[in-house]
Amino acid sequence: MNSIPGYIVVPLLGLLLFTFPGILFLRLFEGFNTLARVIATIFLSIGSWICLSWFISWGGLPLSYSVFALLALFVTYYLTANARKLEGSFSGIHYRTWPLHYILLAVVLLILLMPLLFITIPPGCDTAMHGYITRLIVNNNGLPHSYRPILPVDYFGSYSAGYHIMTALVGGVSVIYLRDAINFMSIMAYPLALLGLIFALRNFFSEKTSVYTAVIFFCINRTYLGTVWWGGNPSILAFAFCLFSFGLFMHGVQNKRSWPLYCCAIPVAAVPLCHAIPAITFVYVAFIGYVLVLYYYRIQLKWVVTNTVKLVIWVVVLLFPFLLHFKNINSPELLLMIKNWQHDMMQGKMTGKPLADLWVTLDRIEYRIGDELTILAGISLAVLLYLRKFKPLIFTGILMLFIYILVYNSGYWFLPLSELLYPERVVYFMIVCWAFIFGYFMTELEYSNRGWRLFRRKVTLYAGVVMIMVGIALKSVIDEELGVCKTDKINCNKGTRAAFKWINDNTGPDALFVASYADAGMWIPTFTNKPTIGTHLHFIHEVQHVRDSLNAAPGPRFYFMTKRDIGTKSDIMAMVTNKSKVFANNEVEIYQ
Repeated sequence: MNSIPGYIVVPLLGLLLFTFPGILFLRLFEGFNTLARVIATIFLSIGSWICLSWFISWGGLPLSYSVFALLALFVTYYLTANARKLEGSFSGIHYRTWPLHYILLAVVLLILLMPLLFITIPPGCDTAMHGYITRLIVNNNGLPHSYRPILPVDYFGSYSAGYHIMTALVGGVSVIYLRDAINFMSIMAYPLALLGLIFALRNFFSEKTSVYTAVIFFCINRTYLGTVWWGGNPSILAFAFCLFSFGLFMHGVQNKRSWPLYCCAIPVAAVPLCHAIPAITFVYVAFIGYVLVLYYYRIQLKWVVTNTVKLVIWVVVLLFPFLLHFKNINSPELLLMIKNWQHDMMQGKMTGKPLADLWVTLDRIEYRIGDELTILAGISLAVLLYLRKFKPLIFTGILMLFIYILVYNSGYWFLPLSELLYPERVVYFMIVCWAFIFGYFMTELEYSNRGWRLFRRKVTLYAGVVMIMVGIALKSVIDEELGVCKTDKINCNKGTRAAFKWINDNTGPDALFVASYADAGMWIPTFTNKPTIGTHLHFIHEVQHVRDSLNAAPGPRFYFMTKRDIGTKSDIMAMVTNKSKVFANNEVEIYQ
């Protein structure tokens, strides 16, 4: 298998892992069309592997053999006992009769996936950290017990590893395919979030309106696609599971079917297993949303509450190995560091004056959402008020007010678990609320008999709005997704990879590397399994003085200098004065 190129192995494993076992759940769902079935298959499959991997590692079994044995079992079962029952699961729409919104969605998904064709490593400093966590999983063939040898940390479990598990799995839990797997999962998080948003909207609008609304609100904002800059891919994947969970839960409640609610336990459990920060926001937002659901469906109150209790029990069962392994190590120093970080995420504009900060919070939310979406949502709101569509506005408005409070809380910490309510990621959910407002507006344009007669003979206002906004969305996704990756400065090109090979071949396990932050040297731990001063650490490890421990570590010390260091960073180059150059090519110089 090691002789097969990674661009073949990783997509093939990704296709299998994104299809099974989710396809085996589909006969439980009625009323799903082709697109909904595809989305449900993908999310239930990924969620299942993330949850199962914790049980596999908890049981001390090798991750690779266990997962691929289960995958073979699922595929065999499908092909033998279940193929006829599921025949036609994805039938019903021939490619020659695809509606226009399917074609648009395919185009947007292809653009989102296009960076896979030309990037060597995704941009974002956090991505380097996700890379070495994945390397630890590959080393251990399962979830590790510590961060050694990469970090002097003897405990693993406080930082969620679901995203890293999936990265290891699509790479075959093999070092040779690690780079391709990191690229694949880093980029896949974004189309998955778009599909999750479509799935959340489809319970309230036509599929056409859901696709158009999701494409517009996913692509035209500074928050979702901008995440690739700093490497918050696990946050986006967790957010995608939040959206899918909401859509699946609402499908079960609207159709009064228990199985969707039970299956919802898989994506709900996957949220904290991917990242704790979106998970805590999701808990808050879901609680308020659940109260609104109970009010709206009060006729079937007993049924909803009973099945929700069962859902929560299943979620706890799926999270049991993670909860058993989790250790809360929030020290006062760590909390202060996070509080300062949240303040910085508000651009340092929180004043400590409650009335003044009401406006600051609104300004920061608008900044994260962007002027285009704010104007578009404002127009939608005005039209719905004019048409007296008060019920959806009241329900959405309550959620928006509560999300606003969560962002405002970053300056005061009056809510429990405030340390996990990062304002720039709470805004993820505010954008979804605005998307619902726009979706109701689009529905009025699509179906209303009032006010739009002038547009009917030539082109409808609905089509006009869609064409303009989709055009802006396509430009936005190209600028953000493709532009960011093309100008990636943390680039592991051919020369850098040759330096990594030299490190693997010529340095011992006790070697310690000094590398520049936000440069290719950050990837030394991932691809060489060696500790590095200058890589990205999350707050938990920073507060444990990991950098001090690394600085004090014995063993030979090497200095990894890229072309950017050599050309522009005299302070770093000064560190290698009187050091011997042991490796050099056009991209990298290594000194000892």
